[in-house]
Amino acid sequence: MAQASSALEIERAQVSVAQAEWDRIKGDSNQIIPSELYLRKPQLAEKLASYRAAQASVKRAKRNLERTYIKAPYDAIIDERLISLGSVVNPGNSFGSLSSTSLAEIRLPVADKDLQYLNNQGIGASVSINAEFAGKQTTWQATIVRSEGVVDQRSRMNYLVAQVATPYEQKQPLRFGSYINATIEGRALDNAIVVPHHLVKDKKVAVLQDGETLTFKTLNIVREQNGMVIADNGLANGEQLITSALEYPTEGMAVKLDDAKLSVPTTQLALKEE
Repeated sequence: MAQASSALEIERAQVSVAQAEWDRIKGDSNQIIPSELYLRKPQLAEKLASYRAAQASVKRAKRNLERTYIKAPYDAIIDERLISLGSVVNPGNSFGSLSSTSLAEIRLPVADKDLQYLNNQGIGASVSINAEFAGKQTTWQATIVRSEGVVDQRSRMNYLVAQVATPYEQKQPLRFGSYINATIEGRALDNAIVVPHHLVKDKKVAVLQDGETLTFKTLNIVREQNGMVIADNGLANGEQLITSALEYPTEGMAVKLDDAKLSVPTTQLALKEE
C-alpha cells in the first residue's frame, strides 16, 4: 500500500506539472483542447485504481489477521510442533499434531484361537490396563468397543480396540505412549478344573481310587495357559490327584501313601508303589 500511495502522489505531481506546462503553452488561446494523455489523466486513473486495490488488500489482510488463531476443537495435548514464533506459514501448512485427551484407544492383539474364550468375540468385555506410573504399578479400567475386523498380515493377530475415558483427568493419568499389559475378561466357566500341565498326559490324569489303587480320569480340556490345564469335566469334587512321578503307572496299580510325606495336602498326594 505504501508503494501504491507513493506512486499516486508522484503521478498527481506529474499531472500538476503537465497542466502548468499546457497553461504556459496555450497562452490566451482557448480554442486548443489538450489530449487527456498529455495531461496524464489515464496515468492518474491507473495509479488511483492501484492505490484503491492496495487499500482493499490491506483491509482484507487486517480482517484475516483478526480471524487468524489456532484452536483445537477438543481438549488435547501437543504431540508434535512444526512451527515456532516467526515462522512463515501459508494456507494448508501443517502446524503439528494433537492427541485428544477425552478418550484413549488401545489396540490389543488377540490370537485367533483365543477369540473362542471371549463373549461376543470380546466386544463389550471389561479390560484391566496395567502400567507403571511414577515408579509404581497402576491399574485402569477400559472397555472393548470394537474389533478391527482383519487379521494383521505380519503378526497374524486380531486386534480389539479398548477405550479409556478421560485418561488425563484421572488421579494417575494413563499417558499416551506408555507400555501396558492388558487383561481381557473372558467367558465364565462353571465348575472349572485347574490341573498342573505336567500331570496331564493324553488328556488323562492319575487319581487315587478308594485310597488304594490308581485309576485314570479323562479331562475335557478347555484351555492351557501359564503351565496349567483348565477343564470343565472329568474330575469330581474331592478326588485326589497323584502327583508323584511313578515309573510305570498302570490302571488298577496298588499304591499307598508314603508315611514320610503325609504332611502334603490331600489334593497333591505323595505316593509310592506298593
